[in-house]
Amino acid sequence: MRRSYPRSDRISDALHRQIALIVQNDLCDPRLRLVTIQGVRLSRDMSSAFVSITALTAEEQTAAKKVLTGAAGRIRTLIAKQLPAMRRVPSLVFETDGRWIKEAHIDALLRKVAVSEE
Repeated sequence: MRRSYPRSDRISDALHRQIALIVQNDLCDPRLRLVTIQGVRLSRDMSSAFVSITALTAEEQTAAKKVLTGAAGRIRTLIAKQLPAMRRVPSLVFETDGRWIKEAHIDALLRKVAVSEE
């Protein structure tokens, strides 16, 4: 079982807030219009931050991941300016979160079964 480290939790929360603000306010790419930053998970040594993102469709998620991966350096620079207390900003790895797409698919299958039973 993984132990909870309050310092890493605080850093994850701060990174989550800053990345969300940067995507919303500083990156002017239309492919990022409906992107949501779901969360940030730090590696054990805090050298990498895994940023989970979602969008409305799988295609939009893929496009957003590509844009954010390309802008990772700029995002890190802006984070360093906004959070000067951090000695070292972790490298950013963007991941798509497909849970809601799977949930929607399962929901559609259940509705289909319910309709066929009636």
